[in-house]
Amino acid sequence: MCLYVPLGTSLYDIMGPVPDVRIRGVTLVGVSRKDDDLERVKGHLTALSVSLPELIDRVRAHAGAQGRSDTLTSALPDAPKEGQRLAAFAAYLDHYGRIDGRTLGPLSVREILEEAVALARGEIELKARVTASYLPAPLVRASSRQLGQVFVSLLINAAQAIPAGAPDVHHVGVELDTSEAGWARVAIADTGSGISAEVLPRIFEPLFSTKRGAGMGIGLAIVREVVEGLGGRISVESEPGRGTLFIIELPAAP
Repeated sequence: MCLYVPLGTSLYDIMGPVPDVRIRGVTLVGVSRKDDDLERVKGHLTALSVSLPELIDRVRAHAGAQGRSDTLTSALPDAPKEGQRLAAFAAYLDHYGRIDGRTLGPLSVREILEEAVALARGEIELKARVTASYLPAPLVRASSRQLGQVFVSLLINAAQAIPAGAPDVHHVGVELDTSEAGWARVAIADTGSGISAEVLPRIFEPLFSTKRGAGMGIGLAIVREVVEGLGGRISVESEPGRGTLFIIELPAAP
């Protein structure tokens, strides 16, 4: 089995939308994968996370020795970040590929959110800085697989909304706290392209898409269905040219 992951492939491209969720009466089921196939993919990704950065460094050194560093190396990605990105792919498959998405139980939102940030960090840091603040929040009754995928989807969506070329300028912020109603509240904000007032009311519609990125459209429709299926709610604020803020609120576990 040969696995090819093009440079620039996003974590969302590999993970796809959150599986096994009903949208307006239609069940969307993720493609099933055999355990041995998953293990092969994870093995290839893990190997690539080590070998690809080494290859990039060798190409960069060879180009420098031949006096071609200005023309060639500018097109090469950052070697450590490419390794981190591929390792995140493998970690995502390892973690969410073995969790029963239908098992609900009292969960720590902080633990799931921290895992999601760790998985998406390599993708985000290609374009922006990442900051996180975790304040006390109640346990929630949810599936760790589905809730984790919701957070990863929103984080990758935030990364895709940010233009390339200025990672020190742009920012993705994550905050966890408790709402006035005693619910767990998660805020994910970015300084990306933003969404116009005309488009904003439609972003949770199935099959609707914008130029914001692959994380839009059916991905956000499923995100909303998962959150509402857990008894929670999701809201969004956005301004073109300034960025977008998603807020997820989930009721405390009984």
